[in-house]
Amino acid sequence: MRDIIRVAMSVALAASALSGCNGPSGLAENGATATTTGTARDAARPDDIKQSGYVGSFNALERDGWLAQAADAYAAYNIPNATAASTIGIRFVTDPLVQTIESLKKTRVLPGTSRTAPLDQAADALLPPLEEIVRFERDLGPYYASRAYREDDVARGKAADGPLKAAHARALAALGRLGDALSDYQRVRSAERITELERAGHVAEASLVKAMGVAEAMADAYAKDDIAATARQSQALGAAIDRMRANQGRLAKIQSNDIYYESVIKALTDMRGMFSDVQNGDKTAASRVLTQYNAAVRSSNSFRFPE
Repeated sequence: MRDIIRVAMSVALAASALSGCNGPSGLAENGATATTTGTARDAARPDDIKQSGYVGSFNALERDGWLAQAADAYAAYNIPNATAASTIGIRFVTDPLVQTIESLKKTRVLPGTSRTAPLDQAADALLPPLEEIVRFERDLGPYYASRAYREDDVARGKAADGPLKAAHARALAALGRLGDALSDYQRVRSAERITELERAGHVAEASLVKAMGVAEAMADAYAKDDIAATARQSQALGAAIDRMRANQGRLAKIQSNDIYYESVIKALTDMRGMFSDVQNGDKTAASRVLTQYNAAVRSSNSFRFPE
């Protein structure tokens, strides 16, 4: 299932580090007094900024399975069996990939600590095959568009076919490693962030982070076709949503946060509902489980956490 539907990554922790939502009095806007956790949060800020950059690149490549679909679309042309008589309408979409490579490189040079070292290592593995794909696409794009392959009986295209497919495979494997490293980082920082928020009296915000953590575990289990684990996480998510609802009246007064908070509740509730439909035999609901998770991610990424 992971090859059909890709899971977006939440960037809510990094967004919280950048939000700067304290009021002019130095108190959090819901009246809670600032605590010494600000020192720990400031120490984590560069790491969270770096994580945020990597999340953006990861989501760009994973969104709707973009990188995997690009690889599949190319493979479908079956270049090894093509001839000069074939109509090969390959159209590479290279510019978004170039932009993602540039973003990865900018993030790679940002300061970080041992926390972000696994992210950097994953990026180091991902960049070379992505750059190789760009080189092949820029070389082969005009070759196929001008039908120059008819002049050499696809010899040039066939010579590049194996290496290009290998680059796709390496890039997809490295992207998976980046996703795993981001998930590991997120789990650690979520636990820290929940503690910070609860100590500061931001229980509603803490319950959102908790719910998104459970939802990520559910989405990961579902994407791996582990239905039993998905069912367990769905039950845990129901309890987490109940806590969000119970704490909703205690949200800090930050513009639009009430809307995003409610949107997260709705999307996670729908996620559980879609999974229930899948368990009931509704195949049309299969893709919508992760669609609703990704909707929750988008809303949580727009949510601004108090300092």
